[in-house]
Amino acid sequence: MKAALIAAALFAAFPLSSWSQSKPKPLQLPPELPAELSQAAISKGMAGIKSKIDACAAKTQYQGTVALSVKVMSSGTVEDVKVKQSPDASLAICVSNAVQKAAFAPSQKGGTFPYSFRF
Repeated sequence: MKAALIAAALFAAFPLSSWSQSKPKPLQLPPELPAELSQAAISKGMAGIKSKIDACAAKTQYQGTVALSVKVMSSGTVEDVKVKQSPDASLAICVSNAVQKAAFAPSQKGGTFPYSFRF
């Protein structure tokens, strides 16, 4: 009986109508983030993996271009790398794995961009 009285007192103190009317606020990204990746952010992110790309070059005797499409999430992490062209499959895998580890500055939308390496 005491439990029922306590529960009734709590429900009276906190009406359900106020709970059901409150809506969670949507997640807002900080306004100082750029809308999309800039060319400078792309260059800086790709410069961070230069040693990995150089290691790929040292492993191959092939010459040519590895052309990629890189998709970056708003957090700055690489979501997807697609190889569009490569003179060798193992070189393409090495470069793709290196680019997958690149880190970019966060932005509101992220972005997709083409990028090429000449070997």
